[in-house]
Amino acid sequence: MTTLDAYTCREAFARLEDYVDRELSADEIEKVEEHLSVCEMCAGEFAFEARVLDTLRDKLMVFEVPAGLEERLARMIAAERGRHGGIA
Repeated sequence: MTTLDAYTCREAFARLEDYVDRELSADEIEKVEEHLSVCEMCAGEFAFEARVLDTLRDKLMVFEVPAGLEERLARMIAAERGRHGGIA
């Protein structure tokens, strides 16, 4: 990657949350990782955000959806859309 292709701190920082969530394209991931490998400040911020998100994920409760609930909701939504001419 050339210097012209590399992300600035601002560009990398703007993508850190999506990077942590793995919601970037392969090219964007490469550019963020390149930046993090040379910028101690952004690498520290990434580590902090990653720890916060990991902690939140660990603390979130997981609920099982009762059997048939998704189908019932889909039918209810379809019925409402039908009543409102497709807008619901």
